[in-house]
Amino acid sequence: MSLLETIKTSLHIEHGEDDELLQGFISAAINYAEAYQHIPAGTYATEVIPQVTEAAIIMLAVHFYKIRHSTDGYYADSIGAGKHVWDMVKYLL
Repeated sequence: MSLLETIKTSLHIEHGEDDELLQGFISAAINYAEAYQHIPAGTYATEVIPQVTEAAIIMLAVHFYKIRHSTDGYYADSIGAGKHVWDMVKYLL
């Protein structure tokens, strides 16, 4: 299953209207992972992404999608939830 399909399944999205947006979030998450891991940009375009890194990429892309409209929407009832996502992404990477 592709990253896009995995993320759409995680978000319970069955339509294709947000595919371009999601692909942008996936690219941003991959770029973040490569930078955080101090590996050359584009490495994961040609090499297999390790499972733990893929989990971080999925988590981050889902996070980007959920907060896309405002910073006080999805995590409004839990101020620390957004920070927890970033902490977990960093731990996985």
